[in-house]
Amino acid sequence: MHHAKTSSLHRARRPGAPPRVALRLWAACALALAAALPGSALAQQPGPALVLDESDPIAAGFAASARAGAARFQSEGGAAVDIQIATAAQSEQVLRRAADQGRFPIIAVGRSQAGAVDKVAKTYPNLRFTIVDGIVGLANVRSIVFRREESAYLAGFLSARVSAAGRIGFIGGVDDAETRQVLCGFAQGARAAKPNVELFQNMIGAPGEAAANRSAGTDLTRGQLDRGADVVMEAARLNGVGVLRTVADAGRLAVASDIDQNALFPSTMLASAVKRVDTAVLATLIAGRDGTWQPGMVTLGLKEDGVSLALNPALQPPLAPDITQALDQRRAAIADGSLVVHDFVTDQKCQM
Repeated sequence: MHHAKTSSLHRARRPGAPPRVALRLWAACALALAAALPGSALAQQPGPALVLDESDPIAAGFAASARAGAARFQSEGGAAVDIQIATAAQSEQVLRRAADQGRFPIIAVGRSQAGAVDKVAKTYPNLRFTIVDGIVGLANVRSIVFRREESAYLAGFLSARVSAAGRIGFIGGVDDAETRQVLCGFAQGARAAKPNVELFQNMIGAPGEAAANRSAGTDLTRGQLDRGADVVMEAARLNGVGVLRTVADAGRLAVASDIDQNALFPSTMLASAVKRVDTAVLATLIAGRDGTWQPGMVTLGLKEDGVSLALNPALQPPLAPDITQALDQRRAAIADGSLVVHDFVTDQKCQM
């Protein structure tokens, strides 16, 4: 009878089915795995979303930096980031798709997407959004902006130190608070290096005027060069390349802004004051993963590697060691708080 029962049990089990002992072992392993993994991993919830604008060269530079931040996050074990390209007109639709998928964090890069983030975040109040280089004042949005006055200070300090004529220039694009934030930082750094340095400054104008008049930057730069400026910084966005080219044609030195543009004119570019979008994206992805994401305004400066002054490695002759050492000392002092650069945005004032 014993053999008959055993045979009956074997016939009742489906071919290929695991024995009960194996099933119990599998269940125990599954429970152990569930205890070890976070709930999001088991549920396979969608990962982060990154929405980029590549509609112009500066935006494309920001997008490349954002991709670098996402790539670093993934290389360090972070979840795969869904990267989408969208113009300002397409941004709302792309953000809604990411929201419908339940992605977190949802990151939009560039002020051109601020309106879309505002609309979509209002529609999805329980989801969390981040905008980099823009401001949206909602309870479920983190707005990351850059302390550009700090990198501009370094640019002004360097420009004044290398100026043989004692005359430097600044060309701004849109005459707004952010452009004057850069101008004010540039002026503070220049005065710290040479109190009597002569600083020429021009703004192209209102947003529409700056966008429509692409030759204005060139004309204003020529005027400053004619007055004897031998170093000129631009914060003119799409008008900036005209400034840099005009300086290059004159054989003088230039400082770019927003992204690293040193390679455009390697023989005349002194440096670029850079917004570290990669740092902003990486920090947001880490905060989302670690559960430390919070809404509100976040500013990134030299302390957080949120801005930098990228020196041109191709410049000949290279900068003198005493200049680079002085620059490093100023950079460290700003980062540790012992040197405070006044931010024009706080009170709309600046000592020129």
